[in-house]
Amino acid sequence: MSFRHPDSGSGLFNEVKVLSEIKRLTGCLAQSILINGYSPDYWLIKNNKIKAVCEIKGRSYDFGVKPIDKSVNIGYSKFYHCLNMAKNSGKPFYLILTFLNGIYFYRYTEGDEGKFTHLDSWGRYDRGDKYDIEPAVSIPIALFKPLSTIKKIK
Repeated sequence: MSFRHPDSGSGLFNEVKVLSEIKRLTGCLAQSILINGYSPDYWLIKNNKIKAVCEIKGRSYDFGVKPIDKSVNIGYSKFYHCLNMAKNSGKPFYLILTFLNGIYFYRYTEGDEGKFTHLDSWGRYDRGDKYDIEPAVSIPIALFKPLSTIKKIK
């Protein structure tokens, strides 16, 4: 199994660190999913069988420190591609976030959609790229748990 390095610098370090922790805690290896820009990052694989769908995002601040940090945003298309792949494969979907002070995860549970807020416009306005602005899903930070508490993925 192999994984890609889509980022550079600290983003790459965080992703490699997350994948190493996932393997240590769950016994799963990560295999890159290279379908399109909206597909999830990885399949989590154990004993040559797909066990989960995984998306990894990085944040350059501490978890729970920012007063406005009551939710985590992810592009609408990316999020629903992840959910569709998980549902179609019958596997769980994990959204994993790296913060400066730890790694946290959210495991999608059927019916969670009622807990999300849909944003009409979200993105990086500082890049001068109008295509980096898109609709998004805002997930309450309270749904995230420390990665160290993740259970073995069966």
